[in-house]
Amino acid sequence: MRDESTEPTYGCQVTIQSEQEKQMMKIYRKEEKKERKREKRGDTCENKFHFDPKEMRSQRQDTSSARSRTLCRHSENDRQTTTTRSSFLMLLPEGIRRENNKMYEEVEIPHNEPMPTGFKEKPVYILELDEIGQLVFKGIKRLNAIQSIVFETAYNTNENLLIHAPNGVGKTSITMLTILHEIRQHLQPGGVICKDQFKILYVAPMKALAAEMTNYLSKRLVPLGIAVKELTGDMQLTKGEILHTQKLVTTPEKWVVVTRKSVGDVSQIV
Repeated sequence: MRDESTEPTYGCQVTIQSEQEKQMMKIYRKEEKKERKREKRGDTCENKFHFDPKEMRSQRQDTSSARSRTLCRHSENDRQTTTTRSSFLMLLPEGIRRENNKMYEEVEIPHNEPMPTGFKEKPVYILELDEIGQLVFKGIKRLNAIQSIVFETAYNTNENLLIHAPNGVGKTSITMLTILHEIRQHLQPGGVICKDQFKILYVAPMKALAAEMTNYLSKRLVPLGIAVKELTGDMQLTKGEILHTQKLVTTPEKWVVVTRKSVGDVSQIV
């Protein structure tokens, strides 16, 4: 009968190491091999490499604990009214309402009254425009604040304009004002427009926007008999179509191809 005390015991052990610990263990094993070779040769080395995996693991646990305590302090500070983000001090306005529960914290900030725009000029009414302006802006009562501010420059001068405004404030209508100014310069007595004396170019950043602008400008300029055509990679125009078109809507890429790289009648016309 075998003695049970002599039988081997089996166990399961799992070791978790970081990448830094793995690298240090490799260096440690190499240094051990070098040390054994030195001992066999009888050499001595004053600078020996010392590495204790347990010590490194304890240091990593201490660092993780300190980091957790720091995060806890940050979460407590975030609940205060005055918070610090990236060395910038932010203060919530007065009149806020807070509601705390176990799931979330709700902060209600009252809206501020809009600042005055400083617009003191009289709005421009469509009935005050000439016949051409009334035909194109039919269905619109008056221009908005931004359009009224630039109306005199856009409608009655050849000055350049740079309009910087958010979407939906009416920049397209300002473009229409400049188009009407160019058309009015080729207006003969009796209201006849010399359509063969001018061409107006609209450069859109994308083909989708070019198609949209072509549709919009065509509808607006129909009462004046102005032809609007799209000139992009998807819409090619012949020489005759360009000759009978007063308004071209294109993209930067297509315009470079037509004006710099094309040869023939089309490049000469434009």
